[in-house]
Amino acid sequence: MLAKYRYKLREALELLIKVGFLLSYEIDARTDVLNVVRAPRRIPQVVQES
Repeated sequence: MLAKYRYKLREALELLIKVGFLLSYEIDARTDVLNVVRAPRRIPQVVQES
């Protein structure tokens, strides 16, 4: 059961990288601690109508 959880977790983290929410992640094999690096927030450009 735990192996499936880890697989799904990695799958979800890869998706977050793909969509630009995360830059990277690392799971410590010894302690199972998850470290993530978030992508900088993007401010959407506002189109002003003249």
